[in-house]
Amino acid sequence: MSYEWMLSAKGNLYTKINDNLCVVGKSQYGWWTLVEDQFLDGNFGTEEEAKAAGIEALNGKTGIRVEWGNDKNN
Repeated sequence: MSYEWMLSAKGNLYTKINDNLCVVGKSQYGWWTLVEDQFLDGNFGTEEEAKAAGIEALNGKTGIRVEWGNDKNN
């Protein structure tokens, strides 16, 4: 599946899946990924790796536990 990535005002790439936000950006240490309000652990070597990790976290296909802010259990 292909996702539409847009450029934020801060120059980072972002996409939304079912109103959940994924942002990727570059720092001096590599690429980072923010899913909702949580950064994924570690840095990624490429933009594509950072995007893929974010998409997987949003789709719940990894062991990464993302707790959504609107979750009734929070």
